[in-house]
Amino acid sequence: MPISCASEVVKNMGGNDEEVIMASGFAGGLGLSGNACGALSAAIWMNSLRWLKNHDAKSSYTNPLATNTLKTFNEQTECEISCKKITGSCFNSIKDHAEFIKYGGCKRLMTVLAESSV
Repeated sequence: MPISCASEVVKNMGGNDEEVIMASGFAGGLGLSGNACGALSAAIWMNSLRWLKNHDAKSSYTNPLATNTLKTFNEQTECEISCKKITGSCFNSIKDHAEFIKYGGCKRLMTVLAESSV
């Protein structure tokens, strides 16, 4: 399976194989659309899964881990959420995106997001 920003974030947050595969579709701005950052989406999704597993709640709306992740993301990107603007790229295929990640694209952002829930 090709690597992606979203799958790498989930993997680095301790996600299992199923969770890594499920999050991979967020990559490249939610499904390679270049829109909302897939790495951010994956980090919030993982934080929400953890929150719901560890708290007797039906909603993760008040999850402080997700709030911290968004704060950290905004600090790193100056509140820019568009993958296209953050990366300066529009990915035409999974292969294009995987190559970008393989050669260090968004490495710092992915690391910060993965660590934001610790």
